[in-house]
Amino acid sequence: MIETPAAGGHSAPPRGRMMLDPAGEPVYGPRDEVDLGKVAALGLPFWLAGGYGTSGGLGRAWAAGAEGIQVGSAFALCRESGLDPGLRRRLREQAASGALQVRNDPRASPTGFPFKVAAVAGTLSEQEVYQARPRLCDLGYLRTPYQKADGSIGYRCPPSQWTPMCVRAARRRRRPTAAACATDCSPR
Repeated sequence: MIETPAAGGHSAPPRGRMMLDPAGEPVYGPRDEVDLGKVAALGLPFWLAGGYGTSGGLGRAWAAGAEGIQVGSAFALCRESGLDPGLRRRLREQAASGALQVRNDPRASPTGFPFKVAAVAGTLSEQEVYQARPRLCDLGYLRTPYQKADGSIGYRCPPSQWTPMCVRAARRRRRPTAAACATDCSPR
């Protein structure tokens, strides 16, 4: 599966130093472009994603030697997707009218990879709603109580709930100090 930066969900960060455009989105350059001719020359099957779910996308993919395309948005917005019906309807209406705005946010995902965020009124995509959400821990370590070796109680969260700061700390094989972790937290 070869995805362009336009693919939904997570995308690879740009190669080299992360640069952001005026809207705060990652800037991709020539180093991030895939040479599909070289990929096809390998003789292995591949599929393309990210901007290929259009009327001519499948034909462009076949012309490049791909077996097919991966379509995410159409399936995410279909009745069977499991997405909240009201939100799904609003997204489809915005997309049909050309009003849907989707940005590639380099800080939205705890994985550290850029993540697509659809601008929908009243959701966490709005800064005011995001800031007003119940906050348990900016660093992600104060969610689940556990008993320490000395018998005292500590708190931590599973990696699936880590913020980008937690991911960076884990990559360095360090945990933030208790003081740093407690700074912006209100454990329940």
